[in-house]
Amino acid sequence: MTRLEEDIKQAIKIAKFSKYYDNYDEMKKHSRIYQNTTENIKEYMPFLDGNYKKALLPTASGDHQLEAILNGITEITCFDINHLSKYFTELKFAAIKNLSKKEFLNFMYEDIFNIPIFTYLKNNLTEDVSTFWQELFKNCNIQEIVSNLFRYLGLQKNNAYLTGVDFSKYCAINFTRYLEDNNYRFLQNRFGNIKIKYLDEDLSSLASTLNDTYDLINLTNIYEYVNSQIFYNGDQVFTQSIINLISRLNKDGKMLITYLYRCCLKDIKRYGKKSILYAKLLCLFENNPSIKILHDEIAYKKGQRTLMDKLYAFRNAQFIKYLSDLDIRYHELNPTGLGCGLGFKDSILVYQKGCK
Repeated sequence: MTRLEEDIKQAIKIAKFSKYYDNYDEMKKHSRIYQNTTENIKEYMPFLDGNYKKALLPTASGDHQLEAILNGITEITCFDINHLSKYFTELKFAAIKNLSKKEFLNFMYEDIFNIPIFTYLKNNLTEDVSTFWQELFKNCNIQEIVSNLFRYLGLQKNNAYLTGVDFSKYCAINFTRYLEDNNYRFLQNRFGNIKIKYLDEDLSSLASTLNDTYDLINLTNIYEYVNSQIFYNGDQVFTQSIINLISRLNKDGKMLITYLYRCCLKDIKRYGKKSILYAKLLCLFENNPSIKILHDEIAYKKGQRTLMDKLYAFRNAQFIKYLSDLDIRYHELNPTGLGCGLGFKDSILVYQKGCK
């Protein structure tokens, strides 16, 4: 079986059988796809600005690439452990190149994956990407793809975060810049001059496979997937990956080490002083499915931090201790949809090579 055939087989399996992949916090070779970012990229991109041309970015939803292009990046290396991400980002890029903004929004969020529009776009896709989507549409209906293959699309239209709002569309419009009219047209004109290549790599092995150096490296919130619990060795693995990747940064280059949802410096200082016993007790709640289900409802109905939030702040504090030798800048952001209305600020950790 070829790589493409295996990717198609696994994508159909996920779309057809939603219980095949129940753990949203795990990421593996064939996983559900992010349809768009849930990070406030619009607000943090100014902290990553510079006279930069080459970037190393997660494939993910493709939004990080689009935002980087707006900042002047012309060469992009995408990496992702999830093989399926590339097929979606390539489809998204083709849609932006060939559709008006109104048509793009319709294709992505309204009349989702409209087959006549896809038929129009497929001639602008590579053979593998075109085949992938044609086989998927042949074997699955649109609702199966929308509900099961994507992580958020169609799943949270009435959610604890923003009741009555299409969460995916909300994130795309509010947390990115590329959907602003002038920026959208700018991207359409720039795509012909952009070089993009893809790597199917786990973060821990990424640095050893790279031949290039970069002006910008963005690790988004990969830390959450590497270390879903504080008692594994994810902290050390992630920290070593950062150290290895620093050698791939050009002089004055920047790295976004991690994006932290609903966690500001005050939270890290406050809950980071708790004991390991405290964290172990919280982990009992984290591993209890019933508690996990109630987590968001409690947080957003009462406007309070839950035990889960405190655990995440504690975990982040432990991780940051491993980076004490690096000169890291901490930036707080306005609340995203994941903390909307409650004042829970997101934050980022940024390292700049050669900066003291």
